[in-house]
Amino acid sequence: MTKYFMHRFLLFVIFFAAACSVRSAGPSPALTTGISPVPEGSARYLMKSYHIGPRPTDPVCADLNGDGYRDIAVALKKQALVVMLNDHSGSFSLPVNYETFPHNTSLTAADVDGDGDPDLVPLTELKVGPVFLNDGRGNFTRHDLDIQALLYSWHIESEDLNNDSLPDLVISSLPKPFLSIVMNKGNMNFTPNRMNLMPEFEEPVRKSSLTSTRDDTPSISSTKREMSAEEKSRVEKSSAKIQREDLKSVAPPSEGTQSPEKTEQIQDTSGSSSQKWRYARRIKAMDNGFKDFVIEDINGDGFPDIVAPSYVFDAIYIGLNDGKGNFDFTSVPIEPVMSHEFGYALSSIALLRYPDRKLPDVAVSSERDGKIYLFENKDGRLLQKTSIETNQKVPVRIVSDDMNGDGLPDIVVTFAAPLPVDNKSTLQIWQNSKEGFFLSDTLQAEGQGLYLNTCRLSPGALPSIVISNVHEETLNIFSSVR
Repeated sequence: MTKYFMHRFLLFVIFFAAACSVRSAGPSPALTTGISPVPEGSARYLMKSYHIGPRPTDPVCADLNGDGYRDIAVALKKQALVVMLNDHSGSFSLPVNYETFPHNTSLTAADVDGDGDPDLVPLTELKVGPVFLNDGRGNFTRHDLDIQALLYSWHIESEDLNNDSLPDLVISSLPKPFLSIVMNKGNMNFTPNRMNLMPEFEEPVRKSSLTSTRDDTPSISSTKREMSAEEKSRVEKSSAKIQREDLKSVAPPSEGTQSPEKTEQIQDTSGSSSQKWRYARRIKAMDNGFKDFVIEDINGDGFPDIVAPSYVFDAIYIGLNDGKGNFDFTSVPIEPVMSHEFGYALSSIALLRYPDRKLPDVAVSSERDGKIYLFENKDGRLLQKTSIETNQKVPVRIVSDDMNGDGLPDIVVTFAAPLPVDNKSTLQIWQNSKEGFFLSDTLQAEGQGLYLNTCRLSPGALPSIVISNVHEETLNIFSSVR
């Protein structure tokens, strides 16, 4: 009898130990990991997934607690800011939430109070802030501001625009061609100034002082650019029809894709150079502001300028800074000229920084044809050189970073997933070489990844890719394991 009970007791111990082992091996609710497939390249990336909350927006990387490791902060659409501190082992702490205003659309990190620690400034559809002041250890205190933003503000960046050592704010509007400059006066005082770019849009785009010139450099696309007028008209009409059908299946226009055009189908003419003519026919049913922009010294005068691709016009708008935070805007068109019905719908922009060049080149993505257009910076003049054919639909965000450590700027682009057929965004990595860009890796997010950033999480590490999945409420971090 004693042996019988001893045998039963041993079986119970073995069963209990096995159950605990199985339970501990399962993923926690906050973090799951896995190796993502890379069908197009030789590199492999480890993907970690964090559940952070409803509709995450721009992920921001910054050393928030002064330990030399980059942390991550994300504003959520529904009234919250999430901070995740780096644990030095390739992972992050559980998300810490801070209450914000509702309807966040973007986020920037900047030392707004001048104490040397990066603070966090979320943007909502109608307001800036509240500002979250950093205590230097990654803990934040809310400081409310009464700064009215543009209607349906979409993106925010921070930079010292007038050389007073205080970070100022630049804000874009998606529905209207407005930019807002919020000047930091110190002591948490800010002065907003809205810039209406409509007068620039009404001018003929080819009168710009920053002109785009065509050359014979071939596109990376295998598609021939030369065709007859009759063939071009037929292709454009066919492409426009396909695009309108495709757009019915992608994400909502407020989250990364353009809305189907409902305006009358009026064919543009090659002799028309007036942006006002085109604007009058495209403004009725489209977002016509800026989805993305960058701040950088474009002409080498030492002052940060604003470079923004227009979502409704086929041009890049460049605001040159006079050193006092005043900007003079000119435009650089995308070639060739397309009908207003088809257009380019420029959605995102990235700066390509080469080690042997003082001024950065520029890359912009087009939602309509899936291409990335490359511009060379010649002493402050942007010259259109070539394009990258991604063979994907609706690129919504691009960034540039040295992904493999060879010193050359590479390009990372994420695409809207076609709903409801598929809800996983494709991610492409275009590696730079002496012969041009080539597709080195193709990854897949676990959801609708509409916001993108790159981040060196630890000293000396290669950049990781950070993606916000708006519908799945998760953050994906892809880190190279080469």
